[in-house]
Amino acid sequence: MRIIFLLVFLVNFIFGSVAIVSAFKGEANVIRGGKNLDVKIGFKLEEGDVLLSKDKTKIQLIFNDKTIITIGKNSKFSINEYIYDETKPKEVNAKFGFAKGMFRTITGKIGKINPNRFKIKAHSATIGIRGTKFDVVVNDFQTKIGVIKGGVYFLQNNQITDILSGEMMIYTIDTGNMEIKDGILIETQEFYDKNDKVKERINSVKKVFNSKIKILKDKILKDRVNITIDPIVDNLKIEVVKLFQNSLDDTTDNILDDENYNSIRDEIVDYYNDLPNDDLSTILEQFILTEVVSQNYVKDINDEIPDVEYGYWKESVESDPIALYASVDLTPSSIIDGYINQTSNKASYSGGISAIVTDLSGATTSSDGSVTLNIDFSNQTLDGRLKVTNGNWQATIRGAVNKDGFSSLNISGSSGGSNISGNMEGKFAGSNGDSVGGTFSLTKLIDLTHTTVGSVTGVFGAKK
Repeated sequence: MRIIFLLVFLVNFIFGSVAIVSAFKGEANVIRGGKNLDVKIGFKLEEGDVLLSKDKTKIQLIFNDKTIITIGKNSKFSINEYIYDETKPKEVNAKFGFAKGMFRTITGKIGKINPNRFKIKAHSATIGIRGTKFDVVVNDFQTKIGVIKGGVYFLQNNQITDILSGEMMIYTIDTGNMEIKDGILIETQEFYDKNDKVKERINSVKKVFNSKIKILKDKILKDRVNITIDPIVDNLKIEVVKLFQNSLDDTTDNILDDENYNSIRDEIVDYYNDLPNDDLSTILEQFILTEVVSQNYVKDINDEIPDVEYGYWKESVESDPIALYASVDLTPSSIIDGYINQTSNKASYSGGISAIVTDLSGATTSSDGSVTLNIDFSNQTLDGRLKVTNGNWQATIRGAVNKDGFSSLNISGSSGGSNISGNMEGKFAGSNGDSVGGTFSLTKLIDLTHTTVGSVTGVFGAKK
């Protein structure tokens, strides 16, 4: 049995950034501190940024709370205020400005945990949410709102007007005249309509993954231990959307948005109805990403550790990595259980790592390093050391062992005068547990304030 760890770091939100450009076609720039910055896929936005899109441009932004905003041509969008901490729901806040153009919003977690704190300013009016999905068009003369799902309210001159699902509102600025009627906005209907060629491509993608997921489902039902898929980061969906988008024909002027992805996922997740208590979303997203990445990227791995592979996914061998990869040929749990039941059984492992180091600015670099682990099977404990070359990260590990693997209980250390904390998870590899492999993450904190000033995400392999 083989287990695969796949860690996507390309789309992780880091430090001061509040959103990321997940899909982009055309030309746009961000005004930040008096500077004009070019926009591209992966560009991180910050509080206070003003985004300007040009003709024939479409941009999709995904915020830290998973709010998705898709912006059309010749638009001006500003992030006036953005605070998101799920552990402090009363403090979350999203205030956006929209001076002109058109956009579609699918509200995320802020809209769920504190919807009154999600607002959009358009001219002298404020748009608040009572639902999840809506369109806005703003020009010098009118503000238009179309609600696809849920509802919004329009606040003008201390008067609140509700617009419900399936309704559209047209407000004329000069006269103050407001019209509400059934239907959707013509501008956004044209903006989001997919042509026949794109629809055909999306349908073909659905069929391919339907077939692959059915095969996977059959394998799980036959013998569940044959496939073990580890949980991955929440914003994995962004990378899937990007890869799906890249699979479309270059001549099409479309963005494959979150709704298309969900329709694909909803269709194939039905195959899992007879698998109770499984995290269906995690299984599906891991499998889809693995399949898509394997078709579009190449592995750059270390295979010197028997029964363990670890390294990177890259667009090419020479390019920067887009993901971390580790594959472990698992030791039968009965073998490890036998070691645990012996009076005295200890083993030492040493090997290497592949990691991505992120600094305070959000810049990332790849790094190698080393790992040593001393495992006391009889007492089910471990201790060891982890070194990351780039940034001179050095950490001491203490943890627990069981028949299915091991995990850290405490990681401590230092880098550049700052404290380190983190976690590690690993599995035993080979018929007799002569190798180990897994994942780890480290965070650098300033002593007094506990402010995060750096992080490392990595995979490792080691042998006796």
